[in-house]
Parts: sequence; C-alpha cells; structure tokens
Amino acid sequence: MGRRSKVVNLVVDTFGNYLGMDRGCIVLRDKKRNEQKYPLFDSEIGEIVLTSGNMVSTGALSTLGFWGI
Repeated sequence: MGRRSKVVNLVVDTFGNYLGMDRGCIVLRDKKRNEQKYPLFDSEIGEIVLTSGNMVSTGALSTLGFWGI
C-alpha cells in the first residue's frame, strides 16, 4: 500500500492570529504566541479559511499561491 498524505483544512477565525512561514512549514500563531506548524511536505493543506482581524505574511501568501491553496 502507498503512503497517503494527510489533508489539513485550517480555519483561522479568532481575532489576532498570525499565519506565516518558517523553514518549509506554515506556522499559525495565536495572541499568546502559541504556535502550530504544518509542514508543506508531510501533509497536504487543502484549504485555509481566514476571517478579518488576522495577519498573513507575504511569504505565506506567495507560498500558498504557488501551491494553489
């Protein structure tokens, strides 16, 4: 059997979150500086839903555009 990649859908709907990049990972950081990392090569990010009041780095935007997310 082949290895299946994990499909991740991110919903960023809490005010004050930050979505950025760090060493090949999408990083989601909250107001208390807790962060979650999603490696681009270990999992497939299918969709990211953002609401107003959150920040996105230009590096993350360009990477997400390149990967068609």
